[in-house]
Amino acid sequence: MIFKSAVLRTSRQGLRPAPSMFYLPGVETRPWWPTGHKNGGEKLFPWLAEMKENVAVVRDEFQSLLDIGRPSDYDTKHEHSQLHSGRWEWHSFIQKGEKNEEFRQLCPRTSALLEGIPELMTGIPFAYAFFSSLHGGTSISSHTGPCNLRLRCHFPIIVPESDASCGIDVGGQVRQWSEAEPIIFDDSYVHRTWNDNDTDMKPRVVLLFDIWHPGVHPDERIEIVEMFGSAREKGWLND
Repeated sequence: MIFKSAVLRTSRQGLRPAPSMFYLPGVETRPWWPTGHKNGGEKLFPWLAEMKENVAVVRDEFQSLLDIGRPSDYDTKHEHSQLHSGRWEWHSFIQKGEKNEEFRQLCPRTSALLEGIPELMTGIPFAYAFFSSLHGGTSISSHTGPCNLRLRCHFPIIVPESDASCGIDVGGQVRQWSEAEPIIFDDSYVHRTWNDNDTDMKPRVVLLFDIWHPGVHPDERIEIVEMFGSAREKGWLND
């Protein structure tokens, strides 16, 4: 396990992963991971099928948060605030590895779906799960995630009806979101997102959550969580 300050590197194959804080040697690296039946994604991540079957449930619970006026909990002091322009809102279940019990009460079925994922990442400061709303006229500029321990899933529940006006670029490979079609990527690669639609159009909303990288053995996961727990107790982590 290596803590590091990342420097973006290029090669003939394009951009390589360059986590900004923590690097675990030996795990497989690729910007995009399969999510479909034909490419083996649902075999690698069998919980994807249940997620897709419950898109209406997740969308309804997100709407319920808006209906009661629950404000965004996006921290404008977060490092990402220096990367984005426009309007980006969070409604969080997990932040820095800690679960929000109020979210569980307000969105019980969404919480249950997430907690039914064996690989759901919790317990370390790199773990997040939240509704991510990217409004029209908003972009998040190129950056890398803090570690290569995780993969990030976007489960789209609301997508503007436009083509490349709303998309994500990971490792130089661009994709668009489609409702109820999850995407999984390694955010230790350079990535960026944008929604260039008009501000009065519906936002792009995904249920974003982090899972353990398949290359991190379950025993290693336990040891990593314990390591960060010990570091927190000793006051070595900044909250």
